Amino acid sequence: MAPIIPQLTDTELENLLKQASARGIQTAAYVMLRLPREVMEIFSEWLHHHYPLKAKHILNTVRDVREGKYNDSNFGSRLTAKDA
Repeated sequence: MAPIIPQLTDTELENLLKQASARGIQTAAYVMLRLPREVMEIFSEWLHHHYPLKAKHILNTVRDVREGKYNDSNFGSRLTAKDA
């Protein structure tokens, strides 16, 4: 499984699934990106360095999916995204 980074890697999903299917893969799963406190600052710096024009939008999308937070550590909530 690989984390989905909204507005950055989500556009690759369709092509990846097609390639996997062509190679016999029958199921797929993903984990929506979550940013615990220890990771948030490092990820944000990396994002601003490598994708300065997209960084704010990506971080806002992560927060939108997680009900205004970058991470939700409650049991059972980490593997799902909240309905927007």
